Amino acid sequence: MAQATTTDWSPHSWRATEALQQPTYPDEEELEEALDYVSGLPPLVTSWEVENLKEELGRAARGERFL
Repeated sequence: MAQATTTDWSPHSWRATEALQQPTYPDEEELEEALDYVSGLPPLVTSWEVENLKEELGRAARGERFL
């Protein structure tokens, strides 16, 4: 298997990867309804929480924080 480099990544690059272990959904309409519902929910993590985590991980990497 070829290794991807960090330059190959983009927010949509996962779409080019074949999904090998996907469940089968017997009711496509119900699946679409569930996806529509979930897509309308607020994010699980906010952008500022992500930025804060990145800062804290950087501090831990520099030995300024314990993880």
